[in-house]
Amino acid sequence: MFAIFAAGIMPRVFVVPAIITVLAFVYGCFVCAYRTERFTTYARFRLLTNILLAPMLAFVLVLSVCYKLLKLDPAVAILLSVAPFAIVGFAYAVVCHWSTERPVFKVIGARVDVLEGPPSHSPWLAGLSAALGSLVYSMFREHDTLYLGVIVLAISISIYMVFYNRHSIFALRALRRQEESKGCQYTFMDIEAIREKRAASPLGRLFAKKHSL
Repeated sequence: MFAIFAAGIMPRVFVVPAIITVLAFVYGCFVCAYRTERFTTYARFRLLTNILLAPMLAFVLVLSVCYKLLKLDPAVAILLSVAPFAIVGFAYAVVCHWSTERPVFKVIGARVDVLEGPPSHSPWLAGLSAALGSLVYSMFREHDTLYLGVIVLAISISIYMVFYNRHSIFALRALRRQEESKGCQYTFMDIEAIREKRAASPLGRLFAKKHSL
């Protein structure tokens, strides 16, 4: 949806990227729903989808403000609009190396069980996210406060989501390294139930793999 909005703001620049983004998202949903039996493929797609939702909103808002309201040069508007992704990317890089002792996944044979844990949010995370999100305030403080508020809120939520999912991010990377070191691919704990649901669906039967990861 946000990709389509971006294409509406700058059709010449974002029509093709918007189409590619939509197709990639639909393909990812299709693979996770009907094809893959690999746990890390599903977990990575779901995690990235959750994390990228808010920065995509911030991207569209910044692009709209810079290009439509401030009448900035298209190149400058695009450069400023990718700032939310840069900020979230930096936060993600930090979290990737943030070692955690909280168990998130449990490997049993070739299957992965997701462990329930206590909520990982805390007041200091919310404060940190708000502080980092406010870095963009100086860019737009003399302009529309409604846009500014939504942009800062979206960036704050983006950063918060990265740190909120820090345990899952670190654990998923560790799980993928474990797959690579052992030369295997882990599947879901309830893979039989997943296969049954896919077999009950016409699309599932059409595109299902024959019990391969």
